[in-house]
Amino acid sequence: MRVAAIVITYNRHELLKECLDSILSGTVVPDVIVVDNASTDNTPDLVKNYPVKYVRLENNLGPAGGAEAGQRYAYENKYDFVWMLDDDVVVSKDALYELLHYYDLLVRQFNKIFLSSVTYGDKEFKKPFYNLLRYDFRTGLTKKIRDEEFHRDYFEYDIAPMNGLFIPREVFDIVGFFNGKLWGWYDDTEFVLRSKKVGFRGFAITKSKIYHPIEYRKQVKILGKTFTILSGRPYRMYLGTRNNITVQKKFLKPWNFYFIFLPAFIFKRFISIVFFYDNKKEFLKNFFRGIIDGLKEKLEVQNV
Repeated sequence: MRVAAIVITYNRHELLKECLDSILSGTVVPDVIVVDNASTDNTPDLVKNYPVKYVRLENNLGPAGGAEAGQRYAYENKYDFVWMLDDDVVVSKDALYELLHYYDLLVRQFNKIFLSSVTYGDKEFKKPFYNLLRYDFRTGLTKKIRDEEFHRDYFEYDIAPMNGLFIPREVFDIVGFFNGKLWGWYDDTEFVLRSKKVGFRGFAITKSKIYHPIEYRKQVKILGKTFTILSGRPYRMYLGTRNNITVQKKFLKPWNFYFIFLPAFIFKRFISIVFFYDNKKEFLKNFFRGIIDGLKEKLEVQNV
């Protein structure tokens, strides 16, 4: 079986180096495809020192555009699986081995599947991100996976981040690639939900571990519950809001979208900005602009 690890990068050559070192020192070593979103740093010189395939894009197409380009390249070059990775991750030594091992076991039982590694916020792999979610296809509302499920060999999910997705060729045959028009944020949600709509099931493999630094996020407690919110760059609020609305509008029935999902989403996001964000004015401006463009399904990225 031919496996391609697709690493999407933009101007982070030092982090990319650590990422490539970890992939290439694994117990199972894939082919590595570095998709460069037109970096202006030393990325082109760095990759010359590694046995990788280098796909340089003419413009920065964002995480979604880079993912789509990498997947098309892997598909055209007849790879059986792709493993999607950000350029700032460090993968555990057995991460890919465990994915292949459990794919062989689970595909016999469930037939149409894709997998995910489990992402951690610490290099000791003790604090998993709770970014694998259950999804209600009637309301668009999500809930976290219970803690105890992370202690099992695997568990099923409905929504997963791009980082760590392990996708067999069969998925691309049927549903196509990531939607590059989204540019970034919720492009992974759209792809996974699209795949589930045609009968694929997603499973997280808990022994396949990857470290991802917590960037542009902070955690706050509200009524005893811990929530993760964006911090740093307001344009991410625009993209996340626009894309989430666009994606939910695609998958939900109109009544459920307008009268259940949308009010709940706007209320929770507005409250979080007002009470917990710095630079509230810029975040609110990008939030409301994201609502408008999401409802219009306007996916051009301009001045964000």
